[in-house]
Amino acid sequence: QLLRAASADTDPLLRAAALQAVLSFPPAQRTELALPLAEDRLLDLRVKAGRALAAVPDAAIGPEQRQVRDRAFADYVASERAAAERPESHYNLGSVYAERGEADRADAEFAAALKLDSRFVPAYANRADLYRAQGREDLAAATLADGLRAVPGDATLLHLSGLARVRAHDLPGALELLRRAATAAPDNAHFIYVYAVALNSSGQPGPALQAVESALRTQPYSPELLSAASAFERAAGHALGVPLAGTGRARRGDPADRQDPRRPLRRAGSRGAAPASLRTSGDRCGQCRRRIPRLPAVGPPLDGMNRAALILVPLLLLAVAA
Repeated sequence: QLLRAASADTDPLLRAAALQAVLSFPPAQRTELALPLAEDRLLDLRVKAGRALAAVPDAAIGPEQRQVRDRAFADYVASERAAAERPESHYNLGSVYAERGEADRADAEFAAALKLDSRFVPAYANRADLYRAQGREDLAAATLADGLRAVPGDATLLHLSGLARVRAHDLPGALELLRRAATAAPDNAHFIYVYAVALNSSGQPGPALQAVESALRTQPYSPELLSAASAFERAAGHALGVPLAGTGRARRGDPADRQDPRRPLRRAGSRGAAPASLRTSGDRCGQCRRRIPRLPAVGPPLDGMNRAALILVPLLLLAVAA
């Protein structure tokens, strides 16, 4: 309802914010809000609607709606062509053509972006992803290698190169690239999460948990890191309040810990102790059996509408402030 109201508002800033939010929806679900704005009196809104509707499949709309979509998409392409001297313009077009399934056009636009700026990392990343989606892993790997030669040490290219090595079943090579990516971008929780999972998969659960716990000190609310740490602890038999599999006894630890509830919790991250950031209210520590204090909720995964609201609400506030 919020998006519908914004898309029909007389304020063009709110209509533009609604179109920006719609981009978080799957293409087939964008028509209800974006199609009416494809015929807006303002060219800027028609351009934004063209971007939102670009990948809407013919089967999802009728013949007249297709004409509206195609006109708005033509406006979008023309607006990007007006800035063709910039790599971002070609990158944007390449990304849209890839979303539309027009691989040859997408490839040509990414190549044009890199011709203008050989250090433009997003074009390397999306071009490699285009090749990967086509099953052309050799070209994907070569594109990422070209990117790393142009921009040595870039975290995104290192991460994607590591994933390419995983797909090629070269786990040792993948681990080194993923480690370098996580080191180059210590604030990127996803890169650290993937590196930790790769470590764990290679039979190194200790270093995997250590990498996650270290990252949790600065990113304590990352769902990926919390999930990984919990999984690693449980795989090691450290589930809180749960006996070790097949033993019928509590997890390892000093028996005095279990007998005397007045003893303080061991330091998070110490041997055998699950990080405090992973414990939830009502659990009891496996070491000392004391009740764990309540933690702030991380929250459930966001669906499309909630993601859109996260985008729209700040934009609405900015529009009101203006």
